[in-house]
Amino acid sequence: MTIQGNVRGKNFSLAHGTIKFFGDQGCINSPTDWSLSFIPGGGIAHTDPLDTMAEIRVLIMGDVNNGQGDNIAVLVVTPLYGVRLVLEGVITAQHLHEAQEPTNDIVDIPGVFIEGRTLTVRVLNGAQHTMATADAQGHFIP
Repeated sequence: MTIQGNVRGKNFSLAHGTIKFFGDQGCINSPTDWSLSFIPGGGIAHTDPLDTMAEIRVLIMGDVNNGQGDNIAVLVVTPLYGVRLVLEGVITAQHLHEAQEPTNDIVDIPGVFIEGRTLTVRVLNGAQHTMATADAQGHFIP
């Protein structure tokens, strides 16, 4: 996958193949090697590409099985998971062009197609969980 674009916001950037949300960043070195930096002031960790979508499928299917599937409108993720979604190609440069920053701790990315749904991905700085689902008003789905 090739990341293209030069998108800059206050709390995110995509430039020269590196994506950054808040302090977490990553880039693709090769199809089998990513660089991720998610430790404040720390170094870079090299890792194999991760399958974030598998974790999202489990989360969404749990909501569907609990009768909450129709209420899912927002996927809330930590900055690192936001980075991973860009590196996996789920969030594109076009999505980032349409991103909004409603507060200092949030980046909302509308129109992301995930598991047969068009959702807003909310990158939440300081999130307590790696990911969660929410309804259109932003209320977490239990």
